[in-house]
Amino acid sequence: VRGEVRRKAFLMVLGVGFDAAVIRHFRSRRIIRSGWLAYVLSVFQELRRVKPLSLNGEIDGAPFNACAPFFAAGLGRYFGKRMAIAPGSSPSSGTCQLVWAESMSNLDLLSMIPLTYFGAHVKDSRIRTVHARRITLDSDPPAWIEADGELLGKTPLELEIIPDALRFAAKR
Repeated sequence: VRGEVRRKAFLMVLGVGFDAAVIRHFRSRRIIRSGWLAYVLSVFQELRRVKPLSLNGEIDGAPFNACAPFFAAGLGRYFGKRMAIAPGSSPSSGTCQLVWAESMSNLDLLSMIPLTYFGAHVKDSRIRTVHARRITLDSDPPAWIEADGELLGKTPLELEIIPDALRFAAKR
């Protein structure tokens, strides 16, 4: 929430924008509240509303600006039902993989969803990725943030990878 400082650790993926809005919609449903169908309905509802966010901040001290419907930071590769949103990430790397889309229509965004199950979305020229340890991010308009499926509030966001804060058993 703007003006309020909250600290939260996450294990897999933190998302800003579209995926957080889907989770917000999914949790607010009054008729169908659980399961795959409710989630898919929430995706389609939010696809009708999603607009690119004007994102700005810093990635490892370098200025960052983008116009994107979503921004994800992955310590792990997967969110949801094994969607490989950050296929180049590893919890043991000491960084997170940042993934965002630029210049993408809502229909293009929909077409990317099946590709994320294979990590193939990152081959699209409109998808950007970079590895980083520290990120500050704000958006216009303010955007919802989720971490591992839990809504955290809205931007601005500061994210820092703290080496050895959590122990993982993972392949390198």
